[in-house]
Amino acid sequence: MAIDVWFPLAIYYEDLAESALHNPALLARIDELRSASGERRTSETSSWTGDVHNVDRLHLDPAFDWLTEQVGYRVLDYLKLLGHDLAKTDVYIQRSWPVVAHRGQRVSRHAHHTAHLSAVYYVAAADDAAAGHIRFLNDYKPNELSAGIDSSMTGGYSESNALNYGSTIYRPIAGRLLLFPAKQTHEVEQNQTDQARISISFDLVITSRGNVEDGRHEFLMPPPSVWKRIGRSEPEMVARLGVAPALANGRSALAKASTFSRDVDAITIPDHNGHVLWEPALLAHCSSAAAWADYAAVLREIPAQDWLRDHSGAVLLWQGCGDWRVRRDAIDRLYVHLRNRSVPLDGANLTEPVLQKRLAGVAAPFQRGKAHLCVYVRIDSGGEECALEFAEGGSVPLPPGAMLIASGLRRHRLRGESHVIHFQLDLPAVARAEALHLKSLQADGVLDRVVFAAITAQPLSHALPPSGVLFRKLEWIEASARKRARHETCPAVRRFLAENADPALATADELDIIRRHGILTGAPPDGRLIENIAVLDAGQCATLCRFAEAHMTSIVPDTVDDLPEYQVNLSVEGLTTLLGHDRVAALLKLPEALGAPADRAATDLYERIDIFLRIYSPETRPYISFHSDTCSYTVNVALNDEGSFEGGELLALNGSGLKAPSREVGTALLHAGNLVHGVTRIERGTRYSLILFFHREAENPQPAQALPTAGLDAVT
Repeated sequence: MAIDVWFPLAIYYEDLAESALHNPALLARIDELRSASGERRTSETSSWTGDVHNVDRLHLDPAFDWLTEQVGYRVLDYLKLLGHDLAKTDVYIQRSWPVVAHRGQRVSRHAHHTAHLSAVYYVAAADDAAAGHIRFLNDYKPNELSAGIDSSMTGGYSESNALNYGSTIYRPIAGRLLLFPAKQTHEVEQNQTDQARISISFDLVITSRGNVEDGRHEFLMPPPSVWKRIGRSEPEMVARLGVAPALANGRSALAKASTFSRDVDAITIPDHNGHVLWEPALLAHCSSAAAWADYAAVLREIPAQDWLRDHSGAVLLWQGCGDWRVRRDAIDRLYVHLRNRSVPLDGANLTEPVLQKRLAGVAAPFQRGKAHLCVYVRIDSGGEECALEFAEGGSVPLPPGAMLIASGLRRHRLRGESHVIHFQLDLPAVARAEALHLKSLQADGVLDRVVFAAITAQPLSHALPPSGVLFRKLEWIEASARKRARHETCPAVRRFLAENADPALATADELDIIRRHGILTGAPPDGRLIENIAVLDAGQCATLCRFAEAHMTSIVPDTVDDLPEYQVNLSVEGLTTLLGHDRVAALLKLPEALGAPADRAATDLYERIDIFLRIYSPETRPYISFHSDTCSYTVNVALNDEGSFEGGELLALNGSGLKAPSREVGTALLHAGNLVHGVTRIERGTRYSLILFFHREAENPQPAQALPTAGLDAVT
């Protein structure tokens, strides 16, 4: 570590000891982020910089934790060397981004005027002076007594030294960290090598510590904990935002290590049922009839020209009610209500109140709020009934004197003659505060639940999720809910599978419910099945049972209900090792009995053949809900006698009824893939089966119904 002093300028640099261990992973992650950042927005002669490509939150990405910690340690060292009293200051990383420079690319002169301190860390650079130095420029030249004396025309200096240097340079060295004042003008020279120069920049701000109370921090920025966001009122105080930045597509170490990882797992969407940003709340007696008499007298004195009309023309507006007692009381009631519901109120912010005079027989259009919650306090004491209506159905009455708290995310309107004080509230700790100003989310064609999902998706430190990720997540949530309903709450599943009722007693309604548990492939469920096909002898069944016991795990979730599937997967070669070539060849020809072509080898005829051993027991998987298989043909071979377990019957929707096909050791049940079937709860023992799925084409379940994307095309 060293400090060089120039004109006078304190530059901190250090070669980080463990950089060689971490740089390869940093390079790989930067490459991922750059590949996903979209169209290039800088010229071919300029370095690619993440701060203009929506890649400026590396300090929030777990892949950069090591470097972020190192920067933190060194920043404190630097501040101490500069004489800062760390007991009075806090330091925040404001943003951080990668910079990639190929041959011929550079970064023009600039300074970081929105920060106090800047850092640059070199992840990779050629070991060559031509890799492109970072140059710090002496703009102020305090020792230049005659302007321009150092120019080439005058040559007024006999020698260059620390008192008259116009600039100084640092060579890029992989693993080196530089710290410098953010206001210092600098530039990065052209990379003239064939190796990319890759660095990471940081902007940091210095604030007063929140516990400093001695009045000696006047020239320090106050800490963010005491900042207050300016509210959005009517008319809007700020312009709507443009296109939202993309969700950071970084994956955690856990996601990278798991074979089940998907991009949609980076976010989670809260359940809207009962959520404060979804369910309306009606609080009675927030204003009295006596108070209305006073307010009505004030309103009668308001000149007609002081009333404004909203954009729909259906509502008269007056903005002079900010100091009314009813407004202060409403805020107190709102605060206690939210606190009692354990709603985090950090950063919660109010808009200015507006008194709305709503006219009889005139309905304003449905619209969303411009903040998370819309609050309506009815101050009149009688008159026409008033109610809040939601565009997608449902309404809540608003009686005189009551306060209604409604979601700003849902399109709604008030109907009925009334006088209402209206204000709005943002809850940035609960949802993204600015997103409701996006024109795309205000569009009529966007479903309320889609807006809710976009704005509340966790973690809130990420930007608004891209529409593709959002819709895939919603589809997954809905599919998971359907699966849970099928195996947890469906009455037919409970009666025939969980309670082992006689399948012959199934009613027409129950059979219809069971039929709808099949995969929607465009074709009706196929009831064709063939029972008692002798395929294995007792010794071969015992071999497969022992193999299953020795290799069984609960790792993989079943596609039917997401519960552990308890199966052991085998290849054709693996099954041949256990049973022999002739026996496996006979198994592979079984689908011919249901019409599969008989003149081609199975490996040529089928796109894929899935083979697995499965067990059911009270300790593992007790039963499986009604479903159909996503394949052309299924072969199900019983590997142990029904006397060795209790329950565990296979029930199939065969023809016009529900039946339990015969299941004898060593025999196969052959059926079409879209046969609806399930296995009843096993009460004792263990049930073993060998299953083969034969896929003739790309057979997959019908995708979930597409969610409407109107107006969300720009949210990417």
